[in-house]
Amino acid sequence: MKSRFAELTAQSSDLGKIKQALRRGAQQIHLEKKATDEAIAATAPNHAPEGQVMTQCNAGALATGGIGTALGVIRVAFEQEKKSTSWSRKRAPIQGARLTAGSCTAAASPPRSSPTTWWGHFLKSEKWRHRHGADTHCRQRRHRQQIGTYQIAVLAKKQCALYVAAPVSTFDLSIPNGDHIPIEERTADEVTHIQGVRIAPDVPAAHPPFDVTPARYIAASSPNAA
Repeated sequence: MKSRFAELTAQSSDLGKIKQALRRGAQQIHLEKKATDEAIAATAPNHAPEGQVMTQCNAGALATGGIGTALGVIRVAFEQEKKSTSWSRKRAPIQGARLTAGSCTAAASPPRSSPTTWWGHFLKSEKWRHRHGADTHCRQRRHRQQIGTYQIAVLAKKQCALYVAAPVSTFDLSIPNGDHIPIEERTADEVTHIQGVRIAPDVPAAHPPFDVTPARYIAASSPNAA
């Protein structure tokens, strides 16, 4: 949108025309995102999550503008009568227990929510497919996703299969390998406080929001260039 704005202002000083053109551009991006979600969801017949499926972070309609990436595949699988039950692994309550669970409910796919610490138990005791979207990929197919993905991927390698459903916009080919994917450190208050009230002793706290999962733990990925 910034590039488009620069092009338009170089061609005209008519603010009304510039606004209209920017609006059309934004609407086109929205349609492209919807088409991408639908193309990724079309992989459901090949990698449909029959039985139990766990998702990581929120990869539904609110995150993409369409039907979602990982959740889009689950939705299509459910519509194809695969009858999968989706589990949303929650780090932040509004993501797993509210956003992801809400998206599954809206799609008529019965959701269940669970904290991270339960997944070792569940992965060895159920028929599973672990599927999620991703924030960043590098050339070696390593990908950055919400913290906790790596440890779950190691477990999934033993017990089931890990799939990544993500568009090509998440691929940054300027990053050579996973060691160069940036992982920021968020404020410690998110760990030590709830709604401004301290719940932990006055000690330092680490709070990286993402980790990096190597390609060897990924069964398949479904990038799409729609």
